[in-house]
Amino acid sequence: MKPVGKKGKAGKRGKLAGGGRKPGRKPAPGGRPGGKPGEKPGARPGGTLDLADNPRGEAAPGFRPGEAPLLLMPMRLEYRVIEAKRPPKLVDRPKAAREIFALRAELAKRAPEEAGQIAVLNAKLRELTRQASAAPRRLSEAKLEGDREIWLRWYPDGNFAEQGVAPPSEAETEALEAVLAHPFARDWPKMSDGGMIALWAELAAIAGPERAVHLMRNYGKDTDPEWEARIGRIVGLPQAVAIYALNGAELVRLGKGAPIPANAGAAGVISYSPAVLGEAGWMSDFATALDAGMGMKLTEPKMVDLALAADWLICVGISSEGQADLDSLLRDAIANGAFEFLRQDSPTNNARRTLAGGEMDESTTGTLWSLTGKELNVLRDDGIAADRLATALGLEKRSLDLARGGEDAGQLEAAAMIRVIGPALMDGALAATTSLADIEDTAFIELLATHVQARGILPAVRLGDGAYGILPIT
Repeated sequence: MKPVGKKGKAGKRGKLAGGGRKPGRKPAPGGRPGGKPGEKPGARPGGTLDLADNPRGEAAPGFRPGEAPLLLMPMRLEYRVIEAKRPPKLVDRPKAAREIFALRAELAKRAPEEAGQIAVLNAKLRELTRQASAAPRRLSEAKLEGDREIWLRWYPDGNFAEQGVAPPSEAETEALEAVLAHPFARDWPKMSDGGMIALWAELAAIAGPERAVHLMRNYGKDTDPEWEARIGRIVGLPQAVAIYALNGAELVRLGKGAPIPANAGAAGVISYSPAVLGEAGWMSDFATALDAGMGMKLTEPKMVDLALAADWLICVGISSEGQADLDSLLRDAIANGAFEFLRQDSPTNNARRTLAGGEMDESTTGTLWSLTGKELNVLRDDGIAADRLATALGLEKRSLDLARGGEDAGQLEAAAMIRVIGPALMDGALAATTSLADIEDTAFIELLATHVQARGILPAVRLGDGAYGILPIT
C-alpha cells in the first residue's frame, strides 16, 4: 500500500518495509530528531536487500497470485545531524532501562492463561518503573565518536496498527437492545419509522456512529476477551531495518539496525500500545530504540559523508508476517470504521477537514443517514471492489465483505465508457490507428477496457486517517 505524499514504505511477510528522507536539512530545533515537518519523504527501489532470507510464502489454494504478494507499506524515517562542537544535552537513561524493556518484552510473550506469571512480572515492572520515575533527572552532553554523526529513527505508519475491538459496554448493550426490540428492527438498515430512527440515533450517540453499525452487525456474537492486548499491535513489523543512500543511480548501504523483537499474538514490546509508553519506552528513549532495532547511529565518517551527499536516504526492512496478520488488521479496521473503499477517481490526498473520497456531513441526521445508506449497500453488494482487492492480496473475500464501498464497480463503469467512446475517439477526434501489427482497433479498445484505468486496476482505500492508492507492480 502506497500513500500519496509519502514514498517511504514498510512491509509484511515477503513484504518490503521502508521509508525515506532527503538529507542535507539542518538539525531540527529543540533536540527533536527529524527533518522539516511535512517534508515529502522518498524511496526508490534499487540494490540488493540482504536483511533476511524470507522466501515469499504461497497464497491460499485457489487464489491469485500464486505466491504471497510483496506488499509495500509506509514507514517514516527521521534523522538528526549531531556535531561534536554543538553536542545535544540528553536526559540520563534510567539505570533499570534495559531491565524494564526486557520485562515488557517478556510480558508480551505470555499467554493469557499464565495469570500467575503475568502478575509477578507486572509487579516487578511497576516497582522498577516507580523507582525510575522517582530518580532525579540530569542532563548531560552526548559523547560522539567523531566530529559528526547522524542519528536516525524509524516509525511504522500508525494506520497499520490495530485498535482493538471492545465488547459492548452496559450502556451500549442497553441502547442496542432497545433498537433491536423495535418492531421495525428487522428492516435495518432501512430507516422508515420515526421511533426506530430515534433509537438508532441514541445508540449512535452513545457508541459513536461507526461503532453503532458494528454493534448492529455483531449482536450476540462472541467477542475477543483479550482485545485490549491487541491495541497498538503493528502489522508488518520488520525483522530489522537497513539504511541506504541513493545518489543518482548509485545505491549504497550505510548500515543496519539491531534485530527488532518479533510481534507476539498481542501487541509486542515494539508497538503503539499505551503499555510501552513511559520509562524506557522505544518511542521516548533513543537508547532503547537503538537496542530494539528502531533506530541507528551513523558514526563512521565515510558513511556520514555519503549520507549527507545523497539525494535520498531510504530505510527498508522485511517482515516475517503474512496474510493472517493482514486479515486481522483489516477486520479490526472494518469493525472500528477505519477502513472503506473509495469511489472510482477519488483523490488519495486529504485536505483539511475533508477525507479523500469521503462526503462529510456534520449534522447528526446526515451522518446517520450516510452510514445506514452505506450499510444497505454492503448488504446488497456483489463485492466487485472487495473481491478484486482480496484476490490481489491473497486473502479470503470474506475478510473484506463488510467493508463499506466494497460494492464499487468503478472499473466496470470505466470499461463500459471506453468501449462506447473509444471507437469515436480513434476514428474521429484522434484519427488514430494502432501501430501494432495484426491488432484491430476493436481489440486495442478491449485491451484498454480490461487492463487500463486512471487510478490502476485495484481500488483505492481509506485506512485510518490515510487514503491509499494501491498500485500492482510486476
